[in-house]
Amino acid sequence: MRFYDLPRSPWCQMVRVVLADKGLPHERHIVLPGQEAEDWFLGINPLGALPVLVERDLTVRGASVINEYLEEAYPDRPLLPDSAPERAQVRMLVSLAEEFIGSPLDDFHQAKCMEGSFDQELLEELRQEVLDGLGMLEEELDTKTTFAASDRFSLADAALAPFLLGLIEETGLGQSLASFPVVQGYCKRLAGRSATAVIEQGWREWREMVASIDR
Repeated sequence: MRFYDLPRSPWCQMVRVVLADKGLPHERHIVLPGQEAEDWFLGINPLGALPVLVERDLTVRGASVINEYLEEAYPDRPLLPDSAPERAQVRMLVSLAEEFIGSPLDDFHQAKCMEGSFDQELLEELRQEVLDGLGMLEEELDTKTTFAASDRFSLADAALAPFLLGLIEETGLGQSLASFPVVQGYCKRLAGRSATAVIEQGWREWREMVASIDR
């Protein structure tokens, strides 16, 4: 099993959390920004996007699709509940994580990283979208369960963790979590899961890579 990864990408981190939680051995290949457009990578994924998982003759792309594949192919440590309604709840939380928190948060991060002056109007619009997404999550989370959908760690938690434990801090919006006490408490429980350590590891690797280029 080979996993093509960009350390700072929360979507790549989503897959790494699942690989870690399931204890699946794999080869990890770092793809630097810009290499997605090179011929060698386009031969792996013609769409030129990360993450990508290759196992034997199968190539799987897209974080949530990869995680669903890993769940079905390696069910010994399940990350989906047993019943159809509970599975639907997990998948709805994955969608919320990606569309309503992750997407505006990633856009905010990219806008802040652009050279030149910030587009303050755009940043404020994206910041509000992030806050709206956190508000939705605040309403969705069950205060009586350890994790997002139940007392069992699931694909929903793997999807939420890279945004709530990593990217939101990198953007400088981490203090916003104080306005969402349910989400804030949930983040503390997420951070206690050993598999989520790959998120900080990814950002640490990325900062080291950037520092080595700057020297």
